[in-house]
Amino acid sequence: MKNRRYSMRAALLLFVLLAFCLSGCAKTVTISVKDASSVTEIETKTGKTVKAILEEAGIALAEKDQTNPPLDEEITELTSEITILRYAKVSIVKKGKKTEVELNGGTVTDALKKAGITLEEGEDTSPKGETPVKDQMTIIIAKEIEVSLTADGSTKKLSTRASDVQSFLEEANVTLSKEDEVSEKLDTALTDGMKITVKRITYKEVTEKESIDFDTKTEYSSSMYQGQSQVKQEGVKGEKEVVYKVKYADSKEVSREALSEKVLKEPVDQVLVAGTKEQTTTPKKSEVSRVKYPTCGDPSHGYYEITYSDGSVEYVEY
Repeated sequence: MKNRRYSMRAALLLFVLLAFCLSGCAKTVTISVKDASSVTEIETKTGKTVKAILEEAGIALAEKDQTNPPLDEEITELTSEITILRYAKVSIVKKGKKTEVELNGGTVTDALKKAGITLEEGEDTSPKGETPVKDQMTIIIAKEIEVSLTADGSTKKLSTRASDVQSFLEEANVTLSKEDEVSEKLDTALTDGMKITVKRITYKEVTEKESIDFDTKTEYSSSMYQGQSQVKQEGVKGEKEVVYKVKYADSKEVSREALSEKVLKEPVDQVLVAGTKEQTTTPKKSEVSRVKYPTCGDPSHGYYEITYSDGSVEYVEY
């Protein structure tokens, strides 16, 4: 019986000593976790797996992400860093042709290498080659061209490798509001020497007073001859208040729309009086005959007897 008690005590003591030894063997280490361009310092114990350490640090991994060392590897005293290799599906566009590659971690240069694409003379990438890749990233390969940009009161020529108008404006730090107008569509491909104009569009409500033209009314009088008229009542212009929505392009008015108007003073009609009486006219008469009567003894003098179409007779000396 005593031997049994001694054996149980010995086993218990051995278990305690073993647990003490094991806990004493785990050492504290500092691990640098590199995730693209960010680095996180983590203090942990050896013997833990990479997966456990990342979970404790609250660093989430996507399904296709990888790590170096692998997730199931245990940390030792020799482990100084964990590199997270994020999965990325990248599109590479060159001369309008798109190539897609998949990789874990790496830079733009690594993506080009995996796609088997070599830069030609004068070509460069956007983003730059040292930029870490991200899922759904688009890499543009192009030669440098010169584009003229007019925006915010100035015009300048800029060298760029951007592929389209939108990426060029982003590169030039030109932020657009939804109202702003661009001379080219944002998805238009850039060409050497292209001119792009950005107009800043603003709206403002403006209240203005305006005159109201009077109407002219005509009355008729039989006491005045046709063609005659006179002003019976002078017209007076009215006045109204109009609220406009005014559109400005780079602070210059380009259009306006009337939103509302209110009459402040009604106009007064002008009244004209026009004659209706017909004028009587004497009909024109024409010469019917002309008879010459010389004076006796002197044929160089005498008179004409002229008869007209209305029957009248006139005598004219000669």
